[in-house]
Amino acid sequence: MQGLALLFSRRGFLVGGSDRAPSAGIERLRAAGIPVTIGHREENIRGYELLIYTLAVDRETPELVAARRAAIPCLSRADLLGYLMSDFPVRIGVAGMHGKSTTTAMLHAVMREAALSPTVVSGAAISPDGSVAQEGRGRIFLCEACEYKDSFLCLYPTIAVVLNCEWEHPDYFKSLDQVKASFHTYMRRAQLVILPADGKQRDLPPTSGMRVLRFGCSPAADARAVEVTYQQGCAAFNYYFCGVYRGRVRLAAPGEHNLQNALAALAVAEACHLPFEASARALAAFSGTDRRLSPRGVWRGVTVYEDYAHHPTEIRASLATLRRMMEEKNQGARLFCVFQPHTYSRTAALFDDFAKSFSSADVVLLLDIYAAREKNESGVSSQKLADAIPHACYMSDFAASADYLSSQCRPHDLLVVMGAGDVFRLFEHIRTEEPCISGKDVIQ
Repeated sequence: MQGLALLFSRRGFLVGGSDRAPSAGIERLRAAGIPVTIGHREENIRGYELLIYTLAVDRETPELVAARRAAIPCLSRADLLGYLMSDFPVRIGVAGMHGKSTTTAMLHAVMREAALSPTVVSGAAISPDGSVAQEGRGRIFLCEACEYKDSFLCLYPTIAVVLNCEWEHPDYFKSLDQVKASFHTYMRRAQLVILPADGKQRDLPPTSGMRVLRFGCSPAADARAVEVTYQQGCAAFNYYFCGVYRGRVRLAAPGEHNLQNALAALAVAEACHLPFEASARALAAFSGTDRRLSPRGVWRGVTVYEDYAHHPTEIRASLATLRRMMEEKNQGARLFCVFQPHTYSRTAALFDDFAKSFSSADVVLLLDIYAAREKNESGVSSQKLADAIPHACYMSDFAASADYLSSQCRPHDLLVVMGAGDVFRLFEHIRTEEPCISGKDVIQ
């Protein structure tokens, strides 16, 4: 929503909005001259001729009710994004349950290094100033293609990227088969599909006649990494495209998952005929996306990270990356994880998988579930999840978490604050002693 608001404001439209709670993103919009009201009320739509809403809000949200009553046209964010994309001859949509924001930001960096000027709409920052959108001057439109409530089926990309596919959003998708059916529909709309070649993620076969490029480490990959090594958690590899050696690539974003994201970005770069040297330079300089294993400074000698992970697969990937980084430097250090589950439906549906996903952490603190748009209809709770994890305990609030960490953490330990809700409020109680590398709009 932020990205679309910024793009249309820069195009000269009068843009305003409302949200239920303050955030750093709202402050960025206000700084750009876009008024944002806190709290949903019918009067917020006065003076506007079109209402754009995210599919994550309830249909009975006051602004939507008032707009329908006043016959003001209402479009979902996905609809508007599809209309906006249609003006561009090259349309790239980055889909997948995990890694969309990071891969979109990687591709933005690659294209800028190749002297292109794409128009970009992302769900996370694509530049150091925190911007989530860019108005380009070229022929390329690049965006995240969100699967929630089939939003990405409003898009018609010429290049469809699918990073991974598994069961997620159980409040909408009732099975993995339903997820796969939606992804197949998305893929069929594209002229070229970028798909993973490795492991279980390969289980999304293309339909007959579909033009496909695959990325990964296996021999089946077109964009392939060989002789992978890691230093401080970051991968370096020999890169081959369709069997031809292109060169050595060194990543600055840590984690095996970012190796896969980078290979997907390289496959898109190949499809767009971008020079390998520009791609390699961009990936070597790209250190990650905000709230994706973002360094947050040092607190009482403890290195602190913030991470957006809220699905078991993401949790495993982030914690495994941090464990790898720790073992390279501090053999006796411990990994603390403060996690805030996101939505009751996800926590209940994936409960057993969540309980197994924290094995790389030494200590796990679980905060109350962030409800987002939901009511608790299953009886699930963070206390029950903590009981299912041997090295976890439930924390009633941010202050209690900070007190526990103060008593237990030692210098050289590592702490990751993890979740997609308002878990960043823990930083109101944990003040880093060094300037934050990212997320500086949260810590005052």
